[in-house]
Amino acid sequence: ARIFGASAVGLVTGDLCSIPDAPIVIMTTEILRNILLPVVDDGMGRSGLPRGSQVDSLGGMAAIILDEMHWIGDEMRGTVWEEVVMYCPPQVRLIGLSASVGGDPQIFCDWVSKVHGGPGSCVLVTSSVRPVPLDFYTLAADDS
Repeated sequence: ARIFGASAVGLVTGDLCSIPDAPIVIMTTEILRNILLPVVDDGMGRSGLPRGSQVDSLGGMAAIILDEMHWIGDEMRGTVWEEVVMYCPPQVRLIGLSASVGGDPQIFCDWVSKVHGGPGSCVLVTSSVRPVPLDFYTLAADDS
């Protein structure tokens, strides 16, 4: 908000909705998935319809940055990230951030290309530099 101005940055979570129509909106992956997910049955006999104004509101969106992309491999929560990748309009650029994508990251990148933007649309960028050190410490009780 310091760089772009307070009115240019919104926040949408399960508990808070502040300036949701701002040019930059930070939201949980679950909220984004719910916006993108097609309606299976709206209770009025209409099936497979997009969520209308919610999806339309993404019309001017240039990019989605997905932090903690390695959650896609989680048995309980991974489907949220999968559905964002699958249902995101192809003209919206996806940027996935993760320090620990398991397995072969190129296979993951190839899948993203297949379901989102077409062949070659996903580019894998790697770095061995960690801006935040990953150190483990153990605290043992003093038995004396």
